[in-house]
Amino acid sequence: MQFLLRYKYFIIAYLGILFLRLIIGPLYQEVNLLFGGAIAASLLVLYILKVEKQNGNYILAMILAMVGDISLAFMRQSSLDVSYIAYGLSTLLLVMVFQRARRQLIDSSALFLTALILLTVIYVAVSSSHFLGLAWTVPSAILAYFALNMKLGRNNLLTTGALFYVISSVLCFVGEVYQLPLLLPHIISYGLGHLLMCLGLVESYQRAVARQEAQVPKWRKKTPKKK
Repeated sequence: MQFLLRYKYFIIAYLGILFLRLIIGPLYQEVNLLFGGAIAASLLVLYILKVEKQNGNYILAMILAMVGDISLAFMRQSSLDVSYIAYGLSTLLLVMVFQRARRQLIDSSALFLTALILLTVIYVAVSSSHFLGLAWTVPSAILAYFALNMKLGRNNLLTTGALFYVISSVLCFVGEVYQLPLLLPHIISYGLGHLLMCLGLVESYQRAVARQEAQVPKWRKKTPKKK
């Protein structure tokens, strides 16, 4: 909680962008495009500013997420197809980010949830003959496994954010196929998922830096006196 309070102003501004995307975006396409791209862009800026040793996969993932957000803002079938592909590639890169912190042991509950997501989205795709949505939802199911099988455990920002993100992908796909009003919960879970994952990466980096500094002997921290 203390970590989140340190970024309270950023979080408030980010949630403001998300709110405008939800309320004003559907009415004006220009605003929808602007705030759609601003969601990923603001997180990318925060990550670059706060993390010195950056993960290239995460940066590329956020750029592709920005492409998907902007494409989705056009609210057309062709642009939605582009979004699925961009989101899918972005999610695969997120899987590579999470894979670095996974435990070597196989987690049965994580496997069960992954299998459940896969069976659900494959059933939806087969029953509707809409297979392009699998480009995003299948990588999301894989992401769920790695998010639940991390060395950090499950009570952390990264895992919570990843699960919100996975939920958003399923909501988007199911909502489109069955014409359900799931756009609002999709955008909320998507926005929260990305926010928590970004803050989780920042927190992990800062903890690693703090551990390294704690291991440095006190005599090495002292600067020599000037003569």
